[in-house]
Amino acid sequence: MPIEPRRRERRAPLVIAAILAALALLAPGQALASQSQEMILQDDQALVYSSPDSVAQTLTKLKSMGIDRVRVSVVWSLVAPQATANREPTFDATNPAAYPPGAWYRYDFIDQVAHQLGLALYFQPTAPAPNWATTPVPHHQGFRFANNINGKLYGQFVQAVGERYSGHYPVTGLDGKLTALPAIRYWGVYNEPNIGGWTTPQWRKVHGRQVEASPGIYRRMLDPAWRGLIRTGHRHDTILIGETAAYGAGVKGYGASMDPLVFVRALYCVNGRYRPLRGPAATAIGCPARGTRGAFVKAHPALFDAPGWAHHPYDFTKAPSFRRADPNAATLSGLPHLETALDKVFSAYGKHTKIPIYITEWGVQSRGPSPYVAFSQAQQAEYINEGEYMAFKNPRVRSFAQFLLTDAGPNTTAPKGSKAYWATFQSGLLFWPFGTPKPAYYAFELPLWLPHPRHGKKVAVWAQIRPSPRTGTIQFQPRGSSTWTDVAHVAPGGTDGYVSTTVSLPSAGSLRLRWDADPFNPVYSRVAAVH
Repeated sequence: MPIEPRRRERRAPLVIAAILAALALLAPGQALASQSQEMILQDDQALVYSSPDSVAQTLTKLKSMGIDRVRVSVVWSLVAPQATANREPTFDATNPAAYPPGAWYRYDFIDQVAHQLGLALYFQPTAPAPNWATTPVPHHQGFRFANNINGKLYGQFVQAVGERYSGHYPVTGLDGKLTALPAIRYWGVYNEPNIGGWTTPQWRKVHGRQVEASPGIYRRMLDPAWRGLIRTGHRHDTILIGETAAYGAGVKGYGASMDPLVFVRALYCVNGRYRPLRGPAATAIGCPARGTRGAFVKAHPALFDAPGWAHHPYDFTKAPSFRRADPNAATLSGLPHLETALDKVFSAYGKHTKIPIYITEWGVQSRGPSPYVAFSQAQQAEYINEGEYMAFKNPRVRSFAQFLLTDAGPNTTAPKGSKAYWATFQSGLLFWPFGTPKPAYYAFELPLWLPHPRHGKKVAVWAQIRPSPRTGTIQFQPRGSSTWTDVAHVAPGGTDGYVSTTVSLPSAGSLRLRWDADPFNPVYSRVAAVH
């Protein structure tokens, strides 16, 4: 993604004043709108790589949509000095003041505006890394920005981020006065370390066979990152590890992505039977050849003390309920695979913790304008509702996610209309470039799902009224009729806005949820078929 020139990062006082005036019209809401399952949204293009005016507008919109938390990539190379140099510059990498002037501006601005809106944030220090923190790539494939990242240097960077957003770091605020930056209390350690685009090598050859490499690289990054956050006052924060992708490649090689369960076992240094590795089998993947289980636990507190495992259970070609045959994959329907694997690795070290799962990135792509995506606009709307319902029903899942507010634009360096031209994410709720709503926007705003969509006296209905005020009406239209009839009025009592109820439906037809925030201009969910 392009980096905005730093000369544009400072805003004129009149523009800042206008932003503050707009924010003042909004009453601060609760930072956490859901106590049972948070909704996280990420759109770095709209937040990290946009102008302050656009960032303020986007955050305001996300707040009005009922988003609980915004995930933000804290991109190492955007703030690091001399990011394209091969030799590490001389500076105190743990001290945020030692970074270039203006380097932190975009993140300070996001932090301050979100705080004024009452919108919680989730910071994730991640690649692209500066060249001086990586090993040059000797292969024809792979990316320098994520090749064999130096874990110690990554930990120093994370410590600098943790210090700046500890709640005590003084800066000039939006109003021009000296103030402490609001604290960030939710963290992710790196992004998708089991994917070749984010970590290389994924595999390496030892005695003629391919063995896991990326888990050891991630472990060497995770330990110092954990210590850096603890040192800067974040011991009681939500620090998530993993951030794994749902499935890997069918082959093994330098940049070939790895299935998440294979990654988990190697990360925790256990074999396929979930017993700690010893000897050459251990050292081949960067694990200790000997030592007690207790010593391993003590050496790697992040692996065992982290409050949650973050995961991205996409399936780009199948519906959320589709079950992949690969036992080492973990799409949304395969989350029990991941949960069981984590339970077994903890048990292998005498721990009986059932670590919670945080879905921190997920979405469904749709056709239009890209012709290469598997799903239609209507399918995207349906599947994001089904996916959220599936996550809601899983007691281990603490958060759900929507990746992208607005579809990504095409890759203009590729031939127009080609598959490479459209090899960008089309999982947004708004169309690119004008931000007009897709059908998925309304489905996201008012999720609706019928677990068993057959008419009868007690038809189960699951829904959510995400924005406030949270009042709505379930409406039914019999097949062949053009009239909608109210069948239930709902006013969720909890702060999360979820509804689980039953209604009587005498025949086949259609069901929808009407949001009554403005009776003169109601908003409707997608229409669900009743058989």
